[in-house]
Amino acid sequence: MKVRTIGAWVLIGSLLLDNVFLPFDIGFEFRLQYIIFIFAIPLYLLAFRVKANLKTLIFIFLVSLFLLITPLLSGTYLIGSSRQLLLIFICSVPFYLMANSYNYNATSLFKIYLSASLLISIISLIQFLSFVIHFKAGYDFSYLGFDMSRLDPPTYRVQGWMMEPSFLAYFLLPAAFFAIVKFFKAYDSEIKFARVSCFVILISLLLTQSLIAYVGILLVVFIIIFEKYSFLKRPSSLLFLSVFLVFLSIGLYNVPLIKLKLDDTIDLFSGKVHDYQSVNLSSFHIYNNAMVTARATERNPLVGIGFGNFHVAYQEYAMPVNDNSSDLKPDGSSLLLRLITETGLPFAFFFLWLVFRFRLRKTLPGKFNDEWLINNGVFVLILMRLIRMGHYTVLGLPFFLIIYYLTYQNQKKMNFLEMKK
Repeated sequence: MKVRTIGAWVLIGSLLLDNVFLPFDIGFEFRLQYIIFIFAIPLYLLAFRVKANLKTLIFIFLVSLFLLITPLLSGTYLIGSSRQLLLIFICSVPFYLMANSYNYNATSLFKIYLSASLLISIISLIQFLSFVIHFKAGYDFSYLGFDMSRLDPPTYRVQGWMMEPSFLAYFLLPAAFFAIVKFFKAYDSEIKFARVSCFVILISLLLTQSLIAYVGILLVVFIIIFEKYSFLKRPSSLLFLSVFLVFLSIGLYNVPLIKLKLDDTIDLFSGKVHDYQSVNLSSFHIYNNAMVTARATERNPLVGIGFGNFHVAYQEYAMPVNDNSSDLKPDGSSLLLRLITETGLPFAFFFLWLVFRFRLRKTLPGKFNDEWLINNGVFVLILMRLIRMGHYTVLGLPFFLIIYYLTYQNQKKMNFLEMKK
């Protein structure tokens, strides 16, 4: 096995160690995977020659410089942006160097990610069976060092060994996009992956019973169908799809846990709730952080409160709540809310523009390729994290953003070569 292959398996596999924490207090939770990332950087630099794009490096430098000085512009703490940029650097550079060792071949890296997704999906199915037979060692892996404090066996919600079911859903979404395309033979992918493996990933995603998973699947189906078929030429197909999506949405809404969260969220934002203790904690955190963002934006709409300083806004504007849960206030419960709060409206909308700018559409009429498939799977993940998870580095977000950008660049090169023929 080649050195680069071993390195890729170790790095991508380490994304599954996201909830193994070490007792180091350096201003943020220190995860075991950070040690792997830190050691990987010099090893990659010694083993492989770095071929970097100068324009990309200049762009990253300018964006980083802006994020670093946002606290100075808003009058808050520089330590927050410095610490956050350091963490992003640690979690991004190893994956960039890994991609460099593969000559920026996103497909090869995605194959390894698919294998990691299949592994934790198999474990999740074992976990579900262990719930049924009440076999604790088969569903609670905290004895192996994983933080599974949000495990809830009576609900039968699988999460593998991750911190909570929604975390597993986030990790599996790009794989689920691939699995749906492959399982239903929407087109012939060059990536070899058994249909039974696709089925295992999809079942595990559904068993998370996560709203993120269900909304993500709806988006996947929507994108695949609208990219594959021309509904302007076939209005009857558009009518059928519309009816199908309506009934599917109604079915998902009637899942008890999903219904509870949606109803509570709607009631909170419509002002119908007066006792915040009466709603589920997840919906309350979304509402609470949205109110923090609204109040912080009124004060600093252009540059925000400073990159890495959401906790400052939270301490000033959040509504108090008494609970014994782990609070998610440092990440704002949403990547979009956190970006608006910390960096201001212009930068947040600039990030949104980049997300849609780098999304691949059909390469040729009626024809797809693996670059499109990987790119759109990550696109769904980014949308879900913009809505619901605000942490900049957990669950491999830097890795997926790098893959997202590489598929766009690789497709541009292929289009250029096609035009020259």
